Amino acid sequence: MLPMKPKRREVGIVGCGMSRFSSHREEVNQPEMVHEAVVEALADAGISMAEVDCVLHGNMELFEMVHQPDMWHALGTGVPGKAGIRLTTGGTTGATLACAADNLVASGLHDFVLAIGFEKLQEGHATGGISNMADPLWGRKLQAGALTGTTAQAVIDEFGAERARNAAMKLRVIMDEHAMLNDKAHRRFGLERQFIKEMADNSPPLVGELRMIHMCSQSDGACAVIFASEEKIAEKGWNAAWIVDHETVHREETLVFAREKTTHRVAAERLYARNGITNPRAQIDVFEMYDPSAWWGLDWIREFLLLEGDEHLKMVENDEVAITGSFPINPSGGVMASNPIGATALVRVAEAALQVRGAAGQHQVPKPVNLALASGFGGTLWTVLMLLSKDKPSREVSSTPHSPLQLAARNSQPETRSPSPLQLATRNSQLETNSSPNPQSAIHNPQSELILSRQVLSIPQRFATGPIMGRFLRELRDNKRILALRCKKNGRFLLPPREVDAWSMTEGDEWVEVGPEGAVRDFDIVYYASPDPLTGETREVPYVIAWIQLDGVEGDAPLWHLLKVDDLAQVHSGLRVRAVFAEHRHGAMEDIQHFEALP
Repeated sequence: MLPMKPKRREVGIVGCGMSRFSSHREEVNQPEMVHEAVVEALADAGISMAEVDCVLHGNMELFEMVHQPDMWHALGTGVPGKAGIRLTTGGTTGATLACAADNLVASGLHDFVLAIGFEKLQEGHATGGISNMADPLWGRKLQAGALTGTTAQAVIDEFGAERARNAAMKLRVIMDEHAMLNDKAHRRFGLERQFIKEMADNSPPLVGELRMIHMCSQSDGACAVIFASEEKIAEKGWNAAWIVDHETVHREETLVFAREKTTHRVAAERLYARNGITNPRAQIDVFEMYDPSAWWGLDWIREFLLLEGDEHLKMVENDEVAITGSFPINPSGGVMASNPIGATALVRVAEAALQVRGAAGQHQVPKPVNLALASGFGGTLWTVLMLLSKDKPSREVSSTPHSPLQLAARNSQPETRSPSPLQLATRNSQLETNSSPNPQSAIHNPQSELILSRQVLSIPQRFATGPIMGRFLRELRDNKRILALRCKKNGRFLLPPREVDAWSMTEGDEWVEVGPEGAVRDFDIVYYASPDPLTGETREVPYVIAWIQLDGVEGDAPLWHLLKVDDLAQVHSGLRVRAVFAEHRHGAMEDIQHFEALP
C-alpha cells in the first residue's frame, strides 16, 4: 500500500454543530432542523456564513422521499450564492461528506467548506427505504431493512451463548451510560448493569439473537462541520482538530455473501500502515465507531483494532471501552443512542473532533486526546475511516511522489483523571425517548398547533433484467431449473447470475445447472414485521431467510432465499433443503416460492 500523497495544504475542523436528536422533531421542518446545526457550527468556529466558500449536503433521500432536498434546505443552509455539492453514499454519507470536504480544502480550491448531513426519518420509512435499495430483481422480496442476526449467531458460535450475550448487552449498557452524559442524544435510558440479563430477555426480538434493545434508533437530526485551511487556522489562532488521513473500502456487489476479509479490517490495515500505527489500542486515544447494533459493535471492535481471539470481548468485560477506560469508544453514546442516518457518520467525525479539541462537554474523555479515530458504515458493507490529530501533521517532503506521513511526537504516558460518577436514572419498564419539542427552540411556540401534512407516493416501476438475469429467470419460469454462471478466469460462481464478476471485472462465460437441493450455510429468523416494498403490506412474522449452498456450486456462493419449516427449532447450519417452485411462474425470483427441509 502506497503512503498517502502529500496534501497541497493541511486541513482542520474548526466548528461543529448538531441539532437535538429525537425520534420525532415535529416542531420543526427539515430546513429549520438543519439550520439548528449550521448556526451552532458557525458559532463554534466564530465565523459568519459569508466566509464559507462551499457547502456540501448529504442525506438518504430514499427515506424521506424528498428528491434534491438541498434545494428546499437552501432556506436553512445558507447555500445561495455559494458553491454547492450534494453527496449520497448510503449510511456512509456523513463520512463521505467529511472526506470530500477535506479534499476540497486540501486542494486549495476553498478555504472554508461546510459539510451538512441530516435525516428526518419520522417523515418516511427507513426500513422500507432500505428494502428498496440495490438489486430490484432479487433483494426486495427478502430484505428486512438493515436487520440481521447472523453476526450475533457467529459470536455465539465462537464464544458460547452466555458469554457472548453478556458482552453484547454490557456494551449496550456502556453506550447508554455515555449517552446519559450527552444532552443531545436521542435514546438516554439510564440502563443499569445489574439488569443486563433481564433487559435482553424482555426486549422484543427482531431477527435471530438481535433484539430491540441491541439495535440503533431511527432518529431525526442534523450535523454541520466546518473544515478550514491551515492558513486560515493560523490566521485566526484556532484550536483545530487536524485531518491526518482517511480511507474508504467497500464491497462491490449486493448479492455476494462470501466470507472475505471485512472491509473494516482492510480499511484499518491500510490507514494504520500509512500512518505508522502499529498498536492502535495504545496510539489512538478515542474511537467514535459507527455501531448500528450491540452485536455488530462488539464484533467490529476486533476488526477495527486488528485483534485476534477474544481480546475484543475482554475489552468490554474489563470496561476498557468505557469513557474512563484505557480505550474509550463512543463517549457520545454512538449510533445506538442517535442515528439520523444521513448525518450519523458525520456525527462520528464531529464527535471525534470535539474530543481532540477538548470541547465535548459532559462526555469529554477525561484523559488527554491527541489522536482520534472515526468510522462510517453503509450498505454493501462500505467502510470509511478518518484519523484526526491535536497536532498539525508534518509531511516529510522528499523526491518520491508518495512521502510517508510523520505524526507529531506524542506523550506515551498521558496523565489521567477520574471523572465524576455517572448519574444513572432509574430504569422504568417503559423506556422513554427524547421526542418532546425543545423548549429553547426559537421556532417552537407551545401555544401553536403542530400540523402534519400526510401524502402518499405511488410510482409504478419497470426493470430490465438483461440477457444474463433474463436467462436465469426464464429457466426458473419455463423449466424449473436453477442456473449459475461461472467465470472461467477465476472459477468464481455467480448466483444469482450477474452480468460481470465484480472481483475480476470479467464476464461469466459458463452456465452450470445447480441444485435444486443444498444445505443451509447461515440463516436469519425475522420477528420484525417490516413492510413489503412492492405491496406496502406488513410481512407475516416470523419468517426465515437463509443463505443456501446449492449442490453443484463450488466455492463460497450461497443463494439467498426464504426457508419455510414447521418448527423454527429445526433450522440450523447444515440443514439439507430443496427448492419449492410456484405452480404459476412468471419469470421472477418468487418462481422459487421458498426452500423446505428435506425429510
